[in-house]
Amino acid sequence: SVAYCGLADIAALMLLAERPNFKAADGYFKETRSSVVVTWLGHCSFLIQVYGATILTDPVWAKNGVVSNSHGLGGGTPMKRVVPPPCTIADLPEIDAVLLTSTRTDHFDKATIRELIDCTAAQWLVPVNHGEILRSMGVKSDRITELDWYEETVVGRNVKVVCTPSQFMAAPEKGSRGGLPGTGTNPTLWCSWTVIGVRSRLFFAGGTGYRSVTRDNPFPSLNERSKLPHCPVFAEIGAQYGPFSAAFLPIGDYSPRFVMSSVQADPLDAVCIHKDLRARQSIAMNWGTFVNCDEELLEPLRRLEKAVSDSGLSDNDFQVLMHGKTRVFY
Repeated sequence: SVAYCGLADIAALMLLAERPNFKAADGYFKETRSSVVVTWLGHCSFLIQVYGATILTDPVWAKNGVVSNSHGLGGGTPMKRVVPPPCTIADLPEIDAVLLTSTRTDHFDKATIRELIDCTAAQWLVPVNHGEILRSMGVKSDRITELDWYEETVVGRNVKVVCTPSQFMAAPEKGSRGGLPGTGTNPTLWCSWTVIGVRSRLFFAGGTGYRSVTRDNPFPSLNERSKLPHCPVFAEIGAQYGPFSAAFLPIGDYSPRFVMSSVQADPLDAVCIHKDLRARQSIAMNWGTFVNCDEELLEPLRRLEKAVSDSGLSDNDFQVLMHGKTRVFY
């Protein structure tokens, strides 16, 4: 509930939120084509401006009513938005591409998508079998690009976008078990995205896990985790496409840990993904916007601070943006 999260925490996040400055990118691109201008719009929604393209990720403007379906584990969990979007969809600059990672409703908000259809001519980049859903909502076929893992396309002015793997799931279809990995119950794919600009490389994880933990030890230490199996794809992506100028990695919605660990990284796992990717800097996402799982609203930030310290990184290596904050990464 909202009360469980603490009204003081919500008030602090709302006071620190800013109105985005989307024009900040203009001057930086005149100085260097390697700049990446990032604005956090809440949850996993970012406006990313690189030289040659403006990209919107997993856009969700919903205020209430987003349902997580307990990540395919039975039942449905209403998600209450506690920090509103920092701008309207009409405030967004011209967008070249919208990247969607999953049909889960906190990544795939139909109301937001329908509004975007009316105000942008962007290309929609989606994993396999999302196209039919978008077409049923009114997106024209020539604006939809469906990709399998490791397939690629080009957007804007010669910016390459690669559909890359993640350890997640699709939303449940009627009569299915929620698209859990390995069950074959859902035909829609999930993914991460790799963006290769003129002089910058970005990785957007969407939702992802890294390793599974047990009920008896839900938050193992870094040394204990090193002995557990983990998802190998991030090291593979880092070797093939890295090093990355910036990576966008989830740090929240991880509790109860023994249930969620396979599909939602906690901060220490996010730091491990950061290292696997060979990212120069990472930006935290999937925290502080919705009330969904069992952790307190600001707990992911406390755990991230410790994870960064325990892993020998600096605060600059793994950054936290407030809602609406625009920051330039070189």
